[in-house]
Amino acid sequence: MSQDFFKTLTEEELLELGKAMEADPLFRGAVKGKVSEIRSKHYLESCGQKVVHNEANSGAPDFEIDGVRVEHKRASNKSTSKVLKVEYQKTRASKEDPLKRFYDLDHADVLSVDVSDYTGIKNDYRYIKTENLTEHPKYKGKAKTMQCENEHWKKTFEECWRGK
Repeated sequence: MSQDFFKTLTEEELLELGKAMEADPLFRGAVKGKVSEIRSKHYLESCGQKVVHNEANSGAPDFEIDGVRVEHKRASNKSTSKVLKVEYQKTRASKEDPLKRFYDLDHADVLSVDVSDYTGIKNDYRYIKTENLTEHPKYKGKAKTMQCENEHWKKTFEECWRGK
């Protein structure tokens, strides 16, 4: 879809899209996820990172920073727990192979998590090397769906990846 399509949208159509987003939780989640990804890219760039964004949604990690593969997720603010959690799984499973919904532990090098909705702080992110993620208890080599914040989570990409 070209950018020209979006230029043709009327104000009324944009308002209807907003209403549709509010009425449809899956659509709302997809839009919030994409906006979070875009904001994360801009934030990382403002911190001096050279970010290559995988805009095609091809199954590859969302970003690459100096050869480091980064998958981005958005933490929900619905958690009643005092421990921050993020759902780390793909949107859809294959009917032929339901395990495809789970990420391989080596899918990316770093998991980037937007926790802004959870904390109420704009541009609040956490980063963890995927080697420190919790493995799925049943499926060797796959990441557990719910990942909880622990001592390995860092507040900056630099601290996570380079220890700075």
